[in-house]
Amino acid sequence: MHPDQVKQVLVDEHAKFGKNTAGYKALRVALGQGLVTSQGEFWRRQRRIAQPAFHNQRIVGFAGIMAEACDVMLARWRALPDGAVVDVDAELMAVTLRIVGQALMSVDLSDETGDVAAAMTVVLRGTVHRLLHPLSPPLWVPTPRNRQLNEALARLNHLVRSLITLKALTNSRTGAVAAAATTSLPEWIGGVRNWDYRYSWLRDATFTLQAFLIAGYVDEARAWSRWLRRAVA
Repeated sequence: MHPDQVKQVLVDEHAKFGKNTAGYKALRVALGQGLVTSQGEFWRRQRRIAQPAFHNQRIVGFAGIMAEACDVMLARWRALPDGAVVDVDAELMAVTLRIVGQALMSVDLSDETGDVAAAMTVVLRGTVHRLLHPLSPPLWVPTPRNRQLNEALARLNHLVRSLITLKALTNSRTGAVAAAATTSLPEWIGGVRNWDYRYSWLRDATFTLQAFLIAGYVDEARAWSRWLRRAVA
């Protein structure tokens, strides 16, 4: 494809080319309504929100993350004995997850590679199948393929939402983490009892610190630990 044709579709005459196609419909199963699959005002709003992550200086910083991830992978390969078999597909999936996690969310996803890679493989295969078979049944139809795809999507969504929630509860200036996003809410709608977080705070504080470390939020874990020491001093 010639660059002028790309420019024509994406810049000069972009209004003539929509995303209401069978291909994009299949992609939305895996990608949702993200920048790749959305359009119109909804796309413009998302682009404005995501734009800081793709500032020139941020993109330059991604080069170091990519180089480090590749160096780690190659060092692991060099340490293998002669004749060892390397699953290149799995290795490239792992290095891609490491780069994406560090670049976009400052998260080391290395410990999650196995589960994430397995789920991503199911999602990618399911997406390709739906691209090649436009008349595939909707996801709510409980076919074996749909059940497997829905389970994989649920695992990925759970991981991403957990990391986003943990990051959102953190005060970047002080390192403090909100004790409980649900404190003082009723136990159930219309119930007479409210959640009281005081008696489980220490336990959940320990779990929070562990979650930071497992997810690769080392700087956040240190900042939170410093804040905790100041708070109890």
